[in-house]
Amino acid sequence: MNRTVAKAIYAYVQEYGKPPGDHLPDLLIRELEHKDDGPLLSRILVNISALRDKGGFNEEYVNREMEAWVRIARQKKAVADVVEAHHANNFGLAEKLFRDYQDGHAPSAALKPLTRAELKAFKALPREFIMAPFLRNAAGVEVTGGKSAGKTYLTMGMCHALARGGELIDGWRSSRPCVVLYLDGEVGVAEMEMRWKKLDKAYGATPDNGIRTWSFDQEDRASPNIATEEGMAEIDGWADECKADVIVLDTASSFCRADGEPDGAEFWLLVEVFINRQRRKGRTILIPHHLGKNPTRGGRGHSKQMDVMDCVLQLERDTERSTETELVVKFQVVHSRFPIPDSQRYLDLTMEQKAGLALGWRAATTNRVEVAVQLLNEGQSSVAVQAELRKQFNVSRPTAYRDVQKAQESMKQNGTPKKRPMKHE
Repeated sequence: MNRTVAKAIYAYVQEYGKPPGDHLPDLLIRELEHKDDGPLLSRILVNISALRDKGGFNEEYVNREMEAWVRIARQKKAVADVVEAHHANNFGLAEKLFRDYQDGHAPSAALKPLTRAELKAFKALPREFIMAPFLRNAAGVEVTGGKSAGKTYLTMGMCHALARGGELIDGWRSSRPCVVLYLDGEVGVAEMEMRWKKLDKAYGATPDNGIRTWSFDQEDRASPNIATEEGMAEIDGWADECKADVIVLDTASSFCRADGEPDGAEFWLLVEVFINRQRRKGRTILIPHHLGKNPTRGGRGHSKQMDVMDCVLQLERDTERSTETELVVKFQVVHSRFPIPDSQRYLDLTMEQKAGLALGWRAATTNRVEVAVQLLNEGQSSVAVQAELRKQFNVSRPTAYRDVQKAQESMKQNGTPKKRPMKHE
C-alpha cells in the first residue's frame, strides 16, 4: 500500500513538475479509493504539504517518509489530531501538527549505532540518586498497589521530601532540593491541597516553587494525553517552564488514553516514549499505577512495564493492622535496574492519617528470618515456611530455603525448641 502511494505521488510530480497542493490529484484518489482508508488520505495530504518546502522529490525519499509516517502515526495515535484539522479544512494547522510530530518522533534518519570510539566520546548525563535508594535522575519509577494501598499518599510524601531536599523516613533522603511537577488525574484539587498541608505540618513547608500541581478538576478540560503528540508537548512545555526535575503522572491510565487494550503492550509503549523523552532531559518520571486483577502478578500490563521502568515499588495494605488513624502497608521493591540494600527492599510502612493532623510516615524493616522464626515457632513445617516467604516477600526458592536455614540456626543458638509441625485431621 505505501509503495503504491509513493509511486502515485512520484508519478504526479514527474508529470506536472510540482507536488500537489491542498487537494489530492485524481490519480492518487483512484489508487486509494478501494482501500477504504479515509484517514490515510489525510496523512498523505499532510505529508505532501510538509515535504513541499524541502525541495526535490524522488521515489526513494517519498517512500521512506511515507512508510515512517504511516507506521508511527498509527502507533502513537497522533494522526487523530491531524485528521481532525484536515476534516475541518484547516490545512495550516494540520501541517503544523505534522511538523511538530515529525520533529518529536518520526525518524528523519536511520538509527546510528555508535562505534567504541564514539561511545567513549559520547557525553551522557551523569547518573545520581535524587532520593536514595529508589529514585535516580533520568529514570522511570512506578509505585503500584491495590485499592487504598496508599500509592498517592506515599508518592506525595516522596515528592514533598524531594522539594524540601529532606527526608521522608529513615534512609529515604533527598540529595538536593528538586522541582516537582505533580499531575493529578484522580484525587482532585481540594483533596490534594489538604494532603500537602498535612505534609507541611509533619515535615515543614516546601519552597514556593518546589511543587507545581495540576488536578483534573481545576479546569473545564480533559487531562493531557501522552498518547498524542499534543499531550506530550503540553506536559513537556509545563516541565520546561518550571524547570522540573521530577514529573508525576497520577495515575498512568489517567494521562495515557489510547485505543486498544488498556495497559497492554501498546499502552506501555506510549508510556516508554514519554519517559525516554524526559530521560534525555535528565528528569525522573514517577507513576502511581493500579495493580491488576491478580495482585500476585504485579501491576496491570506487568511483563511489559518491567521492560519500561527502572524501578517498581509495590504496596499492599495490611488490613489486619490498619486502623482508622493508621494505614499500615507492606512495601517491597519488585524490580530494579540498580542495587537496593536488603534493609530497604522489604519494609512495613505506617502512615498516620488522623483528620486535621500531620500526615507522616515511619518504617520498620521486615526481617525475613524473623518471620521464618515466628512461623516455625507456630508449628509450621520448613516447606510451608519457605512457601510463605516466597509469597510474602516475592523471593526465589533458594533464598527462601536459606532464610529458613538461618531461622533454624538462630532458634538452636537461642535455645528455642522447634514445635512439631501441626497435623491436619
